[in-house]
Amino acid sequence: MEDIEELIKQFLFPVEEVVYSTGVEKVDPSSLGSLFNVIGSSDDPKINGKSWKQLFLKYFPDADECYVKESDPLVSGTTHPEFTLGGHVCTGSSREIGPTEVCYLMPLCSAHNNSNKYEFTSYDIPILELKGYMTDEPAFTFIARMENALPFSIVFAQGMEWYHKNISEEVMSKILETNQLEALGFGELERYAILRRDNSYNGISIYSENFYQ
Repeated sequence: MEDIEELIKQFLFPVEEVVYSTGVEKVDPSSLGSLFNVIGSSDDPKINGKSWKQLFLKYFPDADECYVKESDPLVSGTTHPEFTLGGHVCTGSSREIGPTEVCYLMPLCSAHNNSNKYEFTSYDIPILELKGYMTDEPAFTFIARMENALPFSIVFAQGMEWYHKNISEEVMSKILETNQLEALGFGELERYAILRRDNSYNGISIYSENFYQ
């Protein structure tokens, strides 16, 4: 069977929303050493209307401050230490990374995110590792693959629109049994893919799909 992202991409193209970093994982940055702002990451688009800050808050809902410590260069007359946005950072002092390479996402204030003169150190708070930098993927598959307590994720079409929902095993069984999406507030099941999460290796597989109905 084809790679899951490539399979679904065939039926979601063209889509308005594309994300460039296509994998996400919590990491302990204490072993990474110094981190630097990534040059050229400002074009990363919002994910289904959600910013990189909102993506970070999905994993760390209590994050509320810029992660730059007081020992790092301070910026006066700014909103520091406010958590303004999710900043892309890397371990290389050149501040440049190529497509598919690993970068990291951390809370930053606008000043620390927009300047390339800062070297961020002394981290003891988990951050997010973004894999597949600048490799595009439909927002649907990116969101569908994200960590969630529910074991299944469904990507489905209703007319010309596409939707994504995380679902329980009970809801999944009801959808397949009735061929209806009443439990999700929709009607008859059209083109869809139900994805099963396997948290043992942080992956997904196709549980059931019908793109041709």
